Amino acid sequence: MSETYRACYIRETATNGECVLTGPEHAHLDDAALRAEAMAEATRAGLYRDDDPDCPTREAIAALLEIGDWTEL
Repeated sequence: MSETYRACYIRETATNGECVLTGPEHAHLDDAALRAEAMAEATRAGLYRDDDPDCPTREAIAALLEIGDWTEL
């Protein structure tokens, strides 16, 4: 059974890939708080490194964040 909830995720346009960074427990948060939680998860997951030119920066990850409906399959 699938579940749909409001989430913050990254959509990577080159590959059409998506990665959700927030869960259903965060769906009630306003946009700013949802983005903050998504960035906290990106930090925990090591999705960016400001000191490595071969990795995305914090700003690059923040620019890719989208808020919308997410369906867990």
